[in-house]
Amino acid sequence: MKRSSNAKGLLDRILKPRAPVAASAEAVEYLTVPADTTFFHITHWKAGSQWMQVILDDLFGPLIIPAQYFELQVLGKPIESGKLYTCVYLGKPEFDSLAFGGKHRQFVLVRDLRDTLISSYFSFRNSHALSNTMMEKFRYVLTKVSTEEGIMYMMETWLGSCADIQRTWARSGERCYRLEDFMNSDSSHLRQLLESSFGISIDEARLKAVVAARSFEKLAGRKPGSEDLNSHYRKGVHGDWQNHFTPAIKDRFKYLFNDALVQTGYEKDANW
Repeated sequence: MKRSSNAKGLLDRILKPRAPVAASAEAVEYLTVPADTTFFHITHWKAGSQWMQVILDDLFGPLIIPAQYFELQVLGKPIESGKLYTCVYLGKPEFDSLAFGGKHRQFVLVRDLRDTLISSYFSFRNSHALSNTMMEKFRYVLTKVSTEEGIMYMMETWLGSCADIQRTWARSGERCYRLEDFMNSDSSHLRQLLESSFGISIDEARLKAVVAARSFEKLAGRKPGSEDLNSHYRKGVHGDWQNHFTPAIKDRFKYLFNDALVQTGYEKDANW
């Protein structure tokens, strides 16, 4: 299966640095970090990772080390101090195995695994770049089976890696920020993240300008809840899993992943 030019274009846009967003017509002043400390954005797939990378690009500019396939930005070369590594898809044991040259700080961003599952189904079926053979296989299978079968397939074959990242960080006692808290134009949660986990303060006007410019409506050209199945920014709301979970999907999900929902605070028990 050949990669289409449209898919390649989407992939290029996702992985290349974005143009910065200024709070005024003046030159952008990027945030700085201590030269002896490395910073990490740790997350799992389909948890708004590319969106958060855009935000961090806007704020930190040349200090960003962007995502690479198979986490090669941290696994394939020496880790640099004074840099911020984005989209680090690693569980706690894998992260702890990294060789740091100095101090480090990180934040962990997770998403309700039920919405993660639904997002992966529609993305891999319709809009995600066919950037590797695994993605091509997912696309082939998902276009040949029913929606319920496709969601079950992603649950059985793919979602476990996301759940394992969540579990290891939650068990470690590390604070796990939730994507749902950032899915609006309110900058307060991002401020808290930067101050609490990174120890970095930021001008209020600058932060509000970045958050507003990278809202779902600005990126997708639609209001949250207005769905486009062929867009990387499909719907922009949380809780969409309720529109797609059948009784069979729900029962199987509880069996495999309810513990992760409880550990990350999305549910108190299995009575949902």
